[in-house]
Amino acid sequence: MAQSELFFDEPRVRENADVRLRSVTSVRASHERPIRTRALLLTVREVAERLGCGRTFVYELISSGDLETVKLGRLRRVPVAALDALVERLRVDARAD
Repeated sequence: MAQSELFFDEPRVRENADVRLRSVTSVRASHERPIRTRALLLTVREVAERLGCGRTFVYELISSGDLETVKLGRLRRVPVAALDALVERLRVDARAD
């Protein structure tokens, strides 16, 4: 039997099917969230994403007092200004070494 004689059963496609396509760059893993750029207060996960580290390390920074947090009701958040201050302190320390 020649290759051109082979037939494959393909599923039927409705002509007016609602097809939604996404570009590859817009597909994210289900656990990822978009990073908010204008937020005043960040979650620990957002801080970790911005610093490129893990959440456990961010919690260590908070418990050591190196990273300031504020309480918003029952929530604990990191002000963007506190994150900027931490990065600036780290830069100054790096220059001093």
